[in-house]
Amino acid sequence: MRVATFCLAVLVCLVPATASLAANQAPPLTLTIYSDNFAMVQEVRGLRLARGTQEYRVSDVTGQIEPTSVRIQSLTAPDTVTLHEQRFEFDLAGTDRLLDRYLGRPVVVTIEGGTAYQGTLLNAHARDAVLQLEDGSVQVIKEDQITTLQFPALPEGLITKPTLVWLFESTKSMKHNLEISYITKGIQWQAEYIASIREEQGLLELGGWASIENHSGHTFKDARLRLVAGDVHRVSPQPYRAKDGLRRGAAMMEAAAPAPGFKETPHFEYHLYTLDRPATLTDRQSKQLTLFPPASVKADKEFTYDGSRDQEKVRVNLVLDNTKENGLGKPLPAGRIRVYKESGGSTAAFAGEDRIGHVAEGEEVRVYLGNAFDLVGERTVLESRQVSKRSRQETVKIELRNRKDAPTTVTVIEHLRGDWKFIGTTPKVRKKEAHKVEFEVTVPKKGEKSFTYQVLYKW
Repeated sequence: MRVATFCLAVLVCLVPATASLAANQAPPLTLTIYSDNFAMVQEVRGLRLARGTQEYRVSDVTGQIEPTSVRIQSLTAPDTVTLHEQRFEFDLAGTDRLLDRYLGRPVVVTIEGGTAYQGTLLNAHARDAVLQLEDGSVQVIKEDQITTLQFPALPEGLITKPTLVWLFESTKSMKHNLEISYITKGIQWQAEYIASIREEQGLLELGGWASIENHSGHTFKDARLRLVAGDVHRVSPQPYRAKDGLRRGAAMMEAAAPAPGFKETPHFEYHLYTLDRPATLTDRQSKQLTLFPPASVKADKEFTYDGSRDQEKVRVNLVLDNTKENGLGKPLPAGRIRVYKESGGSTAAFAGEDRIGHVAEGEEVRVYLGNAFDLVGERTVLESRQVSKRSRQETVKIELRNRKDAPTTVTVIEHLRGDWKFIGTTPKVRKKEAHKVEFEVTVPKKGEKSFTYQVLYKW
């Protein structure tokens, strides 16, 4: 049986030349990242298989690989190779596992000052080390005194990296290019948008970034990077991971040069963004790449009052159409949008942020920035009475106060239930739906505006 080990960057044979790997340069590597904390790794590895049965160990995979997702096929001669068995070994040699395996076996404990105690380990996870010394006595060594724990050897079965093990059978001795793919957790991406308001022109300067985080426990060097935008359904698998520490830690922020690079194409019922150059994604790193350069988009500021959900606050929204005619017209993946307001010269102030869902081309984008300081609303149910066994009538008063130096139009949102109809006169209706109606009200500067409506409910 011959054993070889693989590395994503350089393929190196560790045992006899007859089982050597064929390539000595970085193999093609594609990393397709989804927004729901998983990615698909695809690569081509060159190796030479001897005739007969042989085992290969691959230790350069992520710590959060889903072993049942692994696919392997020979691109050279698929009919000559059979994969009989695959194992994923993730029993890593951490402190707890070493203590477990050395329970009842000799270890050496060194304390401050350099004194060493050799004896049989009697406990595995207590805070203090308990040893039975050679003379039969028991020594308790306090945790805060211990500087090192020494184990004679790495126990059989423990490994230092998560490892895939394949058992191949080949009918010929020949060189193969193997295409390998698998799904891993611990990698995700989301869109980040930066918007700058030029209010006097009614424009918004909008640019998009792809923010990628890698907590998979593995570094991907010079990968072909692809990002998928869309809601991909997955069944929650039983996690295979060695230690949470493989994927946790402070992320390092690395912003890429703002140059065009992603090409967007439809992909099944989703959208695919492919970077036109290789990229390296280091473990425990956050990286930002330009998704699309800034575009000037016409945007409207909208004030809305929903008194049944917030009694006083009037919300401020930015509304824009995602169309080519409006300067945009492209699929916008879900993500966070930060908005800044230019205040003269090169000075800008943060105006608010919101999270948007996936927005298709041609749809409306609505960004909630916060609550207006100089606008106040008040909603009062003046009357609610039973008209008959199957109907009820309500009278609602809406009052808006404007402390601005200019008249302001506010959209008032009211939520209605069941089968309903208005009674008498109402203010201008901006939009009507089955269970919601929007009124459009202009409030004079430094003034107030109120209205009352009646609604009849039937069931």
